[in-house]
Amino acid sequence: MFKQLLSLYPGAVLASGPPDQLKPGYHWFLAHDQDEWIGIPEKSLTEKELDLLRALFGSSEQPASIYRGYLEQSWHDFLFAAGQPPASDDVPRRMIQFQFDGESLDKNEMEPALKGFFADECMVIWLGDEKGLVIENNKGYIMGEDEFHSLASTLESDFYIKTYFYLGKFLPINEEMPRLVQQEIEFFQKGMKLLSKERIYTFERIFPAMLSDSIPENLRHHLTREILPVFDEDPEMLHTIKVFLENNLNASSTAKKLYIHRNTLQYRIDKFTDKTGISLKDFNGAITVYIACLLHELT
Repeated sequence: MFKQLLSLYPGAVLASGPPDQLKPGYHWFLAHDQDEWIGIPEKSLTEKELDLLRALFGSSEQPASIYRGYLEQSWHDFLFAAGQPPASDDVPRRMIQFQFDGESLDKNEMEPALKGFFADECMVIWLGDEKGLVIENNKGYIMGEDEFHSLASTLESDFYIKTYFYLGKFLPINEEMPRLVQQEIEFFQKGMKLLSKERIYTFERIFPAMLSDSIPENLRHHLTREILPVFDEDPEMLHTIKVFLENNLNASSTAKKLYIHRNTLQYRIDKFTDKTGISLKDFNGAITVYIACLLHELT
């Protein structure tokens, strides 16, 4: 694969040796099977390309030798280096991406803590100091978003780190799997940029934000004129309406999450409807308002 990279990046060079002995001004990546480094000029890589290469190889900003057992390395090679499928069974797998943000992270402590939350055997593949994948099959109990919120809270309180998860889809083990996993990696990175306050990500949670981020200017101006002024006048209303929509228009659970009385919630909803003329009970109205909420947060 390094030969292909050399052709794609004319300024790239090959070398052997630890990263502290390598030429500065380059991003360095290691081929674990060949113990060889490739350096690509920093100016030649876009942010997206850099994230992809780090996921594939690791880099000099990460440990040069990320230990993987045989099976873990086989999965890594299959997903990121055009290797052969590491399993012959037909049991689908899903990739739970994780990323940590904190100091003094000890992977020897983190890995057992991660595995301990899963009911069945799972596999952890580290892709750097602070990120990686948990490979899970669908034979046993499958954790949902609420359980991962609890896991994130536990890890943050025990290890004093911020924790982020992306819950992938169960995928068959075939030639399409590496491409689909790479898409999920890109969705995760995009989600953390657009929804930085979130801890648990899924495609369904990220997609509306991606849609809002790509709205043409003329539609942005229309939303700005019709809906966003209400949120500018009353920021509390923005939070209330967004939580109400995210809780499937359930007044009881929304009031509980906001620590307010149901009557207070209803008053705010009625006030929003009076000012905008949009009923949140209408599906089209609700989805339009939710996109407006996301757009307000992104601008």
